[in-house]
Amino acid sequence: MRKALPYLALEDGFLRSLGLGVAGEPPLSLVIDDLGIYYDASRPSRLEQLIATSELSAIERRQANRGLEWMRRHRLSKYNHAPDMALPPRSGQIRVLVLDQTEGDISVQLGGADAQTFRIMLDTACREHPHAEIWVKTHPDVVAGKKRGYLPQPPKEVKLLADDVCPQSLLSQVDVVYTATSHMGFEALVAGCRVVCFGMPWYAGWTLTDDRHPDMAELRQRRARPRSLEQLFHAAYLRYARYIQPETGQPGTFFDAAEWIRLNRGLQAQNQGTLWCVGMSLWKQAAVRPFLNAPGNRIRFVRKLPAKLAPGSRVVSWGLRAPARAAAQAAGIPVLAMEDGFLRSAGLGSNLLPRFRWWLIAAACITPGNRKAICSIC
Repeated sequence: MRKALPYLALEDGFLRSLGLGVAGEPPLSLVIDDLGIYYDASRPSRLEQLIATSELSAIERRQANRGLEWMRRHRLSKYNHAPDMALPPRSGQIRVLVLDQTEGDISVQLGGADAQTFRIMLDTACREHPHAEIWVKTHPDVVAGKKRGYLPQPPKEVKLLADDVCPQSLLSQVDVVYTATSHMGFEALVAGCRVVCFGMPWYAGWTLTDDRHPDMAELRQRRARPRSLEQLFHAAYLRYARYIQPETGQPGTFFDAAEWIRLNRGLQAQNQGTLWCVGMSLWKQAAVRPFLNAPGNRIRFVRKLPAKLAPGSRVVSWGLRAPARAAAQAAGIPVLAMEDGFLRSAGLGSNLLPRFRWWLIAAACITPGNRKAICSIC
């Protein structure tokens, strides 16, 4: 800025990826801001201006409602790797969720919050809902062991949810959400929850949230017009964010990314549990692992099966290995057969060339990588 040059701020989009960014998962969407950045409440951003000037046409409103319906029906979130979770039966009249965030998160600082904000927020939630069931949800990066949160040890009467769970699955089971600046607060609006904001996130100040930050009156001078959920979603997800089609590398849409996540999350769900891979050479093990990898599963390469297999285990064999198949079937363990696909590689397998393979598990055809790249190589 001191050299008076144009400046563009880049950040992950709100429908980012299947897995976590800290785990190396590439983004499916980015935001590009020429005015500021959406989580900096101290100055205008391009997203704020898009929301403030939003006047949806009938077609745009239908697109926004379609996108919101996709978010709910397919349980879409910023990260989409975590499984659904059913909370225990309710013990109170209502269920309250307090969202923790990671220490040092720049959106906390630029959203007008700090460590004390989180303590005050939790105390307020407990005071305002003395008979409710109150949960603290840790951030996915904290669950992954990559970062620390602000609320690692809540009071005894508060339940700590440290599991990595699908946000929409969780939000469908709560009534009120307290947040500082977490984007999950907006996802709570999508889920129909009442949202109380102690910071100044991008979705606060538009009359959709219960805003408690002392500087909110000043922020509302910029966010002066009441906005609907459809207007916020259309501005943030359909105009502000830019998407890539993961299989082609070409520009895409929200619905392209959403459909890819929906499909691949379903395929990954088939690979959960412990997979016992029987009788595979070291070369084959290296080739097979990327095809079987899924968040939270365990892959074990063995010469022969152990005498007992835990519930949720499955056996993967190369081709039809009769002894392994018979032993697994006798124990009631599903058996999955793997083989090279019909569009295998650019050369012979005996030359140890890597595979571009389709493999069949439970009648699902999976294509890892880029179809266009595969065809160009072969």
